[in-house]
Amino acid sequence: MEATEPDAESVAPAGEVAGAAGALWWSPNSQTVGASGAIFGVLGALFVLERRRHIATGGQVASLLVLNLVITFAYSSSISVGGHLGGVHQTAE
Repeated sequence: MEATEPDAESVAPAGEVAGAAGALWWSPNSQTVGASGAIFGVLGALFVLERRRHIATGGQVASLLVLNLVITFAYSSSISVGGHLGGVHQTAE
């Protein structure tokens, strides 16, 4: 059975679920809201496609992902770090 590339319809919901799981793991007693886990999941999937040379973006996806992670950690007191990392992590599996 051949492995296929993920499509947006499967990555975004998986990113949201993984983001919620990451948020619960990182800070189980905090309230979070939003779809940023899904957005980070899509960014992670685009990063994987970029690294595998399936899309040519000149490193823009990697730069955008790094910038967003820097912002995530810089404002970690008001941003769900676990949600963002969970969304990215699900694409690396």
